[in-house]
Amino acid sequence: MYERQFAKTLGKFGLYCVTNVPWFDPTQDMTKTLESAFTKAHPDQTFELNTGFTYEGILVAADAHTRAGSTAPADLMAALRATNISEHVMTGGPISFNEEGQNVQIQLVAVQNLADGPRVVLPADIASDKPVFPMPGWRDRG
Repeated sequence: MYERQFAKTLGKFGLYCVTNVPWFDPTQDMTKTLESAFTKAHPDQTFELNTGFTYEGILVAADAHTRAGSTAPADLMAALRATNISEHVMTGGPISFNEEGQNVQIQLVAVQNLADGPRVVLPADIASDKPVFPMPGWRDRG
């Protein structure tokens, strides 16, 4: 419900919908820099989780390559397994992988569609806006 097409199609009736999803952390300096650059380069797009995950995928690959000091598969896999990136854009703890290759430090947040786009409303310590609840009735929107 946070995607641009959803908001464009539903207009005011798409406002105030809440999605619980991994999301970028709006309080991080890296996120602010990335969002600014993305918005400038792609003003017709919405900066959202797919952008954050793509950026972090590149961040993880570059970090592993740098630490491996090699392109040998075994060296790269060892470096990936030892990943521990504390400065990143998505919510949650450091990027690190368990024995199954999953980043279990990622955190879900509540994202609410507001007039200026999808915004983190919970948890409060990283929220960019307060949740609108109860949401206005259908006739009172927009």
